[in-house]
Amino acid sequence: MICLRPLRSRSGPVILIFATALALAAQPQNWQPGGFAAWNSTISREQANAINLEKQAREGQVNAMRDYGLVLWKGQGVRRDREAAVGWFYEAALRNDPASMFMIGRAFERGEGVGKDLKLADYWTTRAVEYGFKIENR
Repeated sequence: MICLRPLRSRSGPVILIFATALALAAQPQNWQPGGFAAWNSTISREQANAINLEKQAREGQVNAMRDYGLVLWKGQGVRRDREAAVGWFYEAALRNDPASMFMIGRAFERGEGVGKDLKLADYWTTRAVEYGFKIENR
C-alpha cells in the first residue's frame, strides 16, 4: 500500500531534483547540447551564408570581406547595417580590392552608411578605376 502525505516546504528541492532527473532521462539518445544540428535547422540559407562569410572575413579573406559587406549592405540574412558594410568595404579596399573601393565611393557620394562627402567619393571611385574596376561592371 502506498501512503502519500502532504509535501512540506523542505521537500521542494528534492522534488525539483527528481523532476529534472526524470526529464533528462526521457531525452532522445542522439540529443547533443550545443550541437550544430540544434540550431542549423532553424536558420535560413542566407543566414548560414552570412555566418560563413563573416568568419572568412574575420580570417582576412579579401573577397569574403567584400561579400560580407554586400550582405550587410543589402540585409541578406542579417539586419541591414550600412555603416558596418562600409567598414568591411574599407578593410577590403585597404587590401587593394577595386570593387570595394568603388562601393566606398558610392557610399560617400550618396551619404549612405557614412556622411556625404563628394571629395572622398571622387577619391575612392578614381582609385577603384586605377586598380582596374570598370564602371560598366556595376
